[in-house]
Amino acid sequence: MPKDGTERALVFSGFLIEVAGFWAYVTAGHILGEIRLALDAGVKLHTWRLDDQTAGNNFKGVAIPFEFNIDDWLVVENERGLDYAAVLLDPMYCRQLQAGGAVPIGKDAWGDYTENFDQMALLGIPSESVVYADGNTIDGRVAIAPLELCGAPEGAEQTLENRFFARIKDLGNITDIRGMSGGPIFSLAKSGEGWTYKIIGVQSGWY
Repeated sequence: MPKDGTERALVFSGFLIEVAGFWAYVTAGHILGEIRLALDAGVKLHTWRLDDQTAGNNFKGVAIPFEFNIDDWLVVENERGLDYAAVLLDPMYCRQLQAGGAVPIGKDAWGDYTENFDQMALLGIPSESVVYADGNTIDGRVAIAPLELCGAPEGAEQTLENRFFARIKDLGNITDIRGMSGGPIFSLAKSGEGWTYKIIGVQSGWY
């Protein structure tokens, strides 16, 4: 809640991964930096939820209550282009996410942007689609934006081997990409009659 007393919804994109049997939620590091700045400025944040709507859960859109503690997060953000944040999830949250159909991304689905693939896309929730009603319900629209690799834009430098740049090929009915930060970037490769996917990045900065 801002200091002026009005209530607003904060939604950021992210995804689940599994490492050695542990589940973690991953997003962009600068998001946690912005949250910390807000907390330091006196903004009160409450009623956190894990939204698993993309899993097709059977709970009529009811999200999972989540106890947010900013000190639990590992944040890696620096001038060399690293921009990640992750938090380990308590088994209680994992069981609830599983009940809703959520499946974390395992190491077998981790990829690299230098590998051969046919398509790539960003998944996330644009802030413009978020609706906050009656102090309890938050609704948002998951969007998929096709991407294509490109060189570093003006003012940016290729500072790390695992950092890459891509442009959105088609915004569709999205008019503002804010809120998509922290979303996963997937590569898609044609495999017989179907497709295989790998996660190759986390959406961080925009140019």
